[in-house]
Amino acid sequence: MPSLAPWHLSMLALSAMQLSAAMGAHGLKPHILFVVSDDLRPTLGAYGSEAQTPNIDSLAKTGLTFTRAYAQFPWCSPSRQSFMTGRRPDHTKAWNFMVNFRDALPDAVSMSEHFRNHGWHAASVGKIYHGQNCIRGDPGCCAANATFEECIQQPPDADFPRSWDERPVDFSRVGCTQKLPGGGVWDAQWCESDLPESEYCDYKVADAAISRLKAHAETRGTDAPLFLAVGFRDNHLAWAAPKRFRDLYDVTKIKVTSHGESPD
Repeated sequence: MPSLAPWHLSMLALSAMQLSAAMGAHGLKPHILFVVSDDLRPTLGAYGSEAQTPNIDSLAKTGLTFTRAYAQFPWCSPSRQSFMTGRRPDHTKAWNFMVNFRDALPDAVSMSEHFRNHGWHAASVGKIYHGQNCIRGDPGCCAANATFEECIQQPPDADFPRSWDERPVDFSRVGCTQKLPGGGVWDAQWCESDLPESEYCDYKVADAAISRLKAHAETRGTDAPLFLAVGFRDNHLAWAAPKRFRDLYDVTKIKVTSHGESPD
């Protein structure tokens, strides 16, 4: 999903909060599934692209598709801290990967925290804030005493327990050692793998999200409102994907982007 313009983002967060309060006043609290996809451009069928994206296209047909949407910030951590708080980066002071919005706004209420305050059970799987969405010291996460360089999280521990009722969980990505010639450290990291799809991060994230939905229904009942944030990250380089997806396209006919250089 493309990012929204600054005022769109703030209005979206505010609208979600107002909507939850209004529904709570009338006793209506639906389950909310909040999906974030890392670095996903609008190169989707729903936006007129030749990309084969049937699932998200189906979702777009039943919802509202923004056709003029702009990034809140050109980097991951500032934009995520912005849309999770409804505050612009000049308010969060998060313009890089090192700043935690709670340093500048200790009393800020995140989106999921707001839903928690109004009766929802908040949980998350995959990348929501920047870095691993897990608690340092947990299995599969960084060491409990990890430095920032060893565990690049902002906010630390994915803002648990302020933002979530359950301990956030995440998964590591499939490594991509092959690169196209001529690329720098972060360029042209693209490769294929013969690993089963169940080994990929996004598959594990989706599977864990489904498990959480089922567990919530079993333990808390279908009437207990759930706010579940699900973050997919395999759209971010390095692009490792099963070969069958590349085989859907004739690579000789793929159009090269007209925006080949960074803006001045």
